[in-house]
Parts: sequence; structure tokens; C-alpha cells
Amino acid sequence: MIAVPASDMTRLEAFLAHIASGGKVEATDWMPEEYRAALLRFIEMHANSELMGVLPEREWIMRAPSLQRKLALTAKVQDEVGHAQLLYRLAEDLGKSRAQMMDDLLAGRTKFHNVFHYPTHSWGDVGVIAWLVDAAAILSQKALLGTSYSPYARTMQRICWEESFHIKHGYDIVVTLAGGASFDTRVPLLMVALSLFYVGGMFLNDGFDREVDARERPERPLPSGRATPREVFAIGFGLLAAGLVLLATMAWLGPGPHAVRRLVTLVSILSGLASLAPVPTDAGILFARDTTVPPSVQEFAWRMIEKRCSYQSYERGQRSFWAYEARTRRVAADIVYSINILSEVTWKKTEPPAIINMIVVDDGRMRLAAIRSSFIPCASPPEFAVP
Repeated sequence: MIAVPASDMTRLEAFLAHIASGGKVEATDWMPEEYRAALLRFIEMHANSELMGVLPEREWIMRAPSLQRKLALTAKVQDEVGHAQLLYRLAEDLGKSRAQMMDDLLAGRTKFHNVFHYPTHSWGDVGVIAWLVDAAAILSQKALLGTSYSPYARTMQRICWEESFHIKHGYDIVVTLAGGASFDTRVPLLMVALSLFYVGGMFLNDGFDREVDARERPERPLPSGRATPREVFAIGFGLLAAGLVLLATMAWLGPGPHAVRRLVTLVSILSGLASLAPVPTDAGILFARDTTVPPSVQEFAWRMIEKRCSYQSYERGQRSFWAYEARTRRVAADIVYSINILSEVTWKKTEPPAIINMIVVDDGRMRLAAIRSSFIPCASPPEFAVP
């Protein structure tokens, strides 16, 4: 419960109702002090992480293997510092000076992401940071596009756009290093080991966050009872163990002529991973695996984008469409689906992402109640009252 003076209780009730209805808050709006403090703490930690994340990569600008790599890494470092500047400006708007934030960071009174405590011993580390660490970061950062604090949401649109480009930078470094002078048959095993670590980490993340999900996302598998903590932890730690066994096997096999044994190992693990693959649909929108939106509604939402949004067919093929938020509610006999979609061309940094919001109503037959988009126009449907 947020503590406020009695004179502000009416304001607090109006504020909470505004947030619960999906409303947004601007920096000049009234807000409870606990809300302001939580925002400041989170945004300051985010800004610190962007700034400290520069340090491991900065050391490699002059040691990068070519002029092209030096320029690319310089541009990435510049982007990350720019992200920190934008976020520190947001924090300043919430009442803390830049000088005080710097003092707290240097004195260790404020935090930043622990991954940036690790040193970069090689050029390969730089590639892995840009590819895997930034990929993990963008998954969490895209969720912030729906934050109730509007200045933060607007800033995250730019940050997510640029972070998507950084992933391509890291991927190119890793693929170039993996190519080498000749093909090493252990490379596929390394790729599978990395996949096992990633998928196992996702399971463990859901397991450790189950109490938070129970409050904020009760439709997820653990809070809804579709999976038990014991099952999730068993699978998560099992996948991590399998990845470690695979790496140990690679070291034992060595670079010699053991292609047959490597192939047998790879096929066995891939067969196990195949059971984890999501069920494909005809929709061009990527939904979370545990989404409450059924495939028929996903396909209908995609048809509406094809029909009503001003994309040429080749443009749709180049863009990714990701449903970063999808909510389902029942109103009388109808089911209402609110779907928020991020559309972007991840490799084309000059084109900003588009946010598409749509409401679909299922009252026995599917209807589009509303659709709107930033950057790319989408034609609204005829007037239709959403229950």
C-alpha cells in the first residue's frame, strides 16, 4: 500500500485508477512519492548499466582487428553512452542531480547490471557481449515499452531500435570468428551447448520469478498451474547440465578425426530440443509461447495488418512483428483481445520501429474493433463499440 498524506488520498485513488485503466504518466503530472522513488531507482540503475557496459568494450576499440571493426565498435560505444545520457536526463526530471548520481555510482551506493563486472579477455568476448548479452537485454527492455511512465516508454523506443542493430554487429563478429580458416566439426556442438544454456536459463528465470509472475502475469504457466516449480527447475538445471556435459565431451574428443561420434551426439541433442519447438501458425506475428491468444486470433490479427496497414508485401517480409503485450478479458458473452505489437527492420538502423495497437472482439465471429499505429498508417475499421 502506498503511504500518502490524508489530503492526497483522493489524488492517489485517481492516480491508481488512471494506471489500472492503462493511462500514462508524464513528468509534470502528480505522482505518489513511492512511485517516483521506484521510478528513479530503476531508471538510475538502467542508466548506470548502459554507462558501465561501455567499459568492457571501450578497451577494444584500438585493438579491434580491422579499421571497419574499430569504426563499428566506436559507433556501438557511442550509442551506449547516448542511451545512458537519455536515461540520466529522465532521472534528473524525477528530482536527482546528475552529479549526485555520478557520486553514488562511483561510491558503490547505486547498482548496475552484474554482467558488466566481467572483463573482456579477447575480441571474441566483445562479439558475445554484443550478440548474446544485448539480445538478452532487449528481451527485457522491450517489456518497458508498455511502462506507465510515458517519458521512459518513448525513450525505450529509440533504445530498443538501436540495441536490435547492436545484436547484428555482435552476430557478425561471432560468425566471422567461428568461420576460421577451416571448418571445425566441434562448432555445431558449441552452438547446441549455447542453445542449451540459453533455454535452460529461460526456464530458471520463470522459476525464480514465479512470485512476481503470480502478481503481475497470473496467466503464465507456473501461476496458472500448467507447470509446477519442480518440473521447471528440473528442466532448467537439466538443460544447463546437458550443456556442461556437451562442452566436456568436446574437450575430450579434441580436434581429431571423430566426426562420426560428434554427429551422433549432435543428432541426439537436437532430437531432444525438437520437442521444445513452438507450434507454428499461419500468423506472421511472434507471440509468447504461453500466450492466452489462440492461434485463430493470431492469424486474424496478422490478416488485419496485411489488409489495413500500409505495408507493401516486400516490406512485410523484411520486418519482424512481435506481440510484446497481449491481454485477454471476457465482457459478458464476448472475449476481447488487446494486442500490442512492435514492428521493426532490425538490420536497417535508419528506419524507426512501429508500435501497432489493436483490439479484436470474438462474439461468435471475429471482429476488429480498433487499430492504430505509429510511423506506419493503418486504416481504422467502421465504428464498433467495444464492450
